[in-house]
Amino acid sequence: MTQRLVYSLVVLAVSAAAAFGLRLPLGVEIGLLATAVLVLGIPHGSLDVLHAQDAQRLTRLRDWARFLALYMATAAAVVGFWLLFPSVSLVGLLVISTLHFSGDLDQGTPRALRIVHGLSPICMPALLHPNELGHLFGALAPAEFARALANALELVSLPLLVCSLVLACVYARRYRNAVLEVAATATVCSVASPLLGFIVYFCLMHSWRHVDRTRRIYAPKLSAMVWSAALPTVFTGVAAAAAWTMLDRSSLESGVLQVVFIGLAALTVPHMLLIERVRLRGWRPRGVPTGA
Repeated sequence: MTQRLVYSLVVLAVSAAAAFGLRLPLGVEIGLLATAVLVLGIPHGSLDVLHAQDAQRLTRLRDWARFLALYMATAAAVVGFWLLFPSVSLVGLLVISTLHFSGDLDQGTPRALRIVHGLSPICMPALLHPNELGHLFGALAPAEFARALANALELVSLPLLVCSLVLACVYARRYRNAVLEVAATATVCSVASPLLGFIVYFCLMHSWRHVDRTRRIYAPKLSAMVWSAALPTVFTGVAAAAAWTMLDRSSLESGVLQVVFIGLAALTVPHMLLIERVRLRGWRPRGVPTGA
């Protein structure tokens, strides 16, 4: 309840400010993005160690070393692939993010609501801010392709908004909480600037929801949860700093965007390979029947 309430209130505040034409300078938004993703976003993925311990029964040091090596090798492979094929990688990130974000809603939510919710953070920024979205994509892929991709998302955004409204009317009574979350996500991602909308959604919906589920599944001690999140997050921060030194920093904004989003892509792939199995089990520990 607390997470849903906080998310709704922040969405209202940010959307109202955007409606009145108030926004932060782009450089400030990029700095806020990097800080929010590191402090609030990355820790939700750092909790993968708890899911891995349950799913793979990691008990010996050798088991942990093998898991961490595979996790990091997968992330490194994603970075290498992105450097070779940035356009394909950007599209791939948007596709897998849509699939991953669709799992945010509660179990039992109709698939149609899940689909529009997963698409909203990807497509809705193009509804009112296609040029800005194309500029941001330009830091991650060739400029011409970035503009074409933003224009394609703009074409999808209005039908997606209409579909979201129709589904909200159809499911409003039976799935009220899910409908409110779909509406909130569509609103903040379309009205706010692309980066600010993503920050609000990724940190206060996606990441916070995942942390809550992880805590509910395993009921770890607070200290265990803090250490599980803190150590991989610190390692990620060090890796990001190392990546920063190897980038072309002729543009500070582009450099930060590359570190953040290519880094997110690198972490999202192994994260999804692990977490999607947990989601398909109904967010239950291994060995507990789906219908339990």
